[in-house]
Amino acid sequence: MFRTRQIALLLTLSVTVNAASQETEERDNPLEGYSERAISLQKRTFETFRDLKSYSDDGIVEMKTDAAFGRMNEGQKITFAMAGGRRFRLDTPTHTVASDGRELTVYMKNAQRYQVKPIEEDIAKQIEEYLGLAGMNIAVGQIMLSPKPAKLFTSIFKELDVAGSERVGEDDCAVLEGKMNASEIPMVTSDTPARVYLRKRDGLIRRVEIDLSEMMKKQMEQAPGGMSVSEFKVVYDVRDIRVNEPLEESRLAFSPPSSAKKVEKFYGGMMGGGGPGAQQFELSGHDAPAFDLPAHGGERVSLGDYRGHVVLLHFGVGGFGFQQSDRSIEKLEEIQRDYADKGVHVIYVHTGSNADKLIEDLGHEPGVVVALDPDRATAGEYFEEQWSFGAVLIDKEGVVQGRYAGFITDPTTKAMRSDLDKLLGGETLPSAKKMTAEEIDEAFEQRTGAFTMPGGAEPVNEDRLKEAWSVRASGGNIAFSSGGSKYDDRVFWVRDKGRVLGISPAGETLIELPIQKATADMFGQETFAVGKLGSNWGVVYMSTIAGDEQQPGGWRPPKAAVLTATDAEGHELWKVELKAENMQLPQHLALGDVDGRPGDEVIFFHGGAVCVLDSKGEVLVRKPCPGWASWLIVADRDRDEQAEIYVRSQYKLTRLDYER
Repeated sequence: MFRTRQIALLLTLSVTVNAASQETEERDNPLEGYSERAISLQKRTFETFRDLKSYSDDGIVEMKTDAAFGRMNEGQKITFAMAGGRRFRLDTPTHTVASDGRELTVYMKNAQRYQVKPIEEDIAKQIEEYLGLAGMNIAVGQIMLSPKPAKLFTSIFKELDVAGSERVGEDDCAVLEGKMNASEIPMVTSDTPARVYLRKRDGLIRRVEIDLSEMMKKQMEQAPGGMSVSEFKVVYDVRDIRVNEPLEESRLAFSPPSSAKKVEKFYGGMMGGGGPGAQQFELSGHDAPAFDLPAHGGERVSLGDYRGHVVLLHFGVGGFGFQQSDRSIEKLEEIQRDYADKGVHVIYVHTGSNADKLIEDLGHEPGVVVALDPDRATAGEYFEEQWSFGAVLIDKEGVVQGRYAGFITDPTTKAMRSDLDKLLGGETLPSAKKMTAEEIDEAFEQRTGAFTMPGGAEPVNEDRLKEAWSVRASGGNIAFSSGGSKYDDRVFWVRDKGRVLGISPAGETLIELPIQKATADMFGQETFAVGKLGSNWGVVYMSTIAGDEQQPGGWRPPKAAVLTATDAEGHELWKVELKAENMQLPQHLALGDVDGRPGDEVIFFHGGAVCVLDSKGEVLVRKPCPGWASWLIVADRDRDEQAEIYVRSQYKLTRLDYER
């Protein structure tokens, strides 16, 4: 949902920015597909564009929906001001883009990073460089400062017609109704309705509404839980529009804060949140991770089988999002047809348990190989988050050459085709350059900042909390050591992909322990605990596995959890599968020496009981826990060399002592 809001924000921002363009050639650029009434009405708009010397506004982007999405339901403020054609400033909750007429400054607020570059002749193309990093609609970047406002309307909207008049605030507006241009814009379909409100007195845009209700109904029906949504609109309300008035210098001038870091490069995800398509930066220029997966039709597909061929590998989204997956496959089919005789193979990896539903919705047998990765194990090798989606371009030697974030749109396929042509022509793509350790660290710092949600609480004395250190962590929980050796209870653990790291209070990595991950369901629970398994250190990792009953959208509720214990070298010690009991899966995993003997026990909730396993995975105790147990801690707080179990249930906190 966050991604949808950002896309809409950028789309509607571009509408306002174009309103400030000075040059116009609309008389030679008809609005194809628009009604005669719509074209006649917009002539007034283009006349206003020609006369603009300065422009400013304050806008609000908000969701009109009966679904609960927290702060995203609240309006997000954006401001824009422009004078003299090339001097402007655009502020959103996440970033600032400003030009002083000579240099362009792009500042990512949450990541505290900025760039400064000379303005190029084609400033619209230059802006595209930054917006393209977000995995957003590249066309928006191209038209953001276009001298041809008609191009904006035809790139974003289609089939506009006059639908009457309506008053918005203090403004009498003409209303244009049409649809979104789905070929250019992710997350919308070709029948997504849109309304554009033009002020009658000058033709400037006063409001834009994008009606995603039907799309979101289908998405939510397919998502786990089947959430009901009857209305879902993204509305951009342009307020306090000022035309050809003196602008205060504060509306245009911008300098990044002294705490911000100047960088030479923004990495993928910088401007757009870094979520879908967040591939591992380490893959650039390295061998693509091998895989061998079942394929639609009953066969298997292995990356090794394509050695000597160029491979375009796209990971689709499972569980929900079929409309976008359909469109992605169709665009991939076009690439496969056009490049088949050049030795290019396109593989669509479906990362869910609902491939049959996907093919059914597609309406025909796919024209690309469809591999099945239901537990997302392969996706986890290509992405930092297993739920991510995007594409990877692999050369004949099996080396990763390019990465493309998110769903596949027309601008994305254009970039793919360009890269394919270069690669087939013998070029090495710039994106294939191996990154240094410093570059990788910087990329993750940028992405971490880009993930921060806008619109949080106002900071108070924030400088009093100083960051002492940080370490990379890709998911899971934080676990504290149970003590008993030099890795005592001051050490804590975080998961970083296929390992857990033991971190000291000073931020030093003291030990790395590999883990063997069990098959995980996308919406299931994953957690781990570290301790003494017998005489040596080890990790117990818990993850859920999908059940057999398929829900709407292909989601299968978890039927069991798997506990997998590995030693310090990553060798499996034991594995236990625990079925759901009373609709409850095991949860709140901990390790600790509760019996006073060498080695730790494994403690967790399961089926309304506190369960204790020995270090070999054998059941020692199952004790029913009255009330709904909500938390569990294992610790030796009385320092008697035998840990206690503390259980937080619905109405009380209970200490449990193990007796032999």
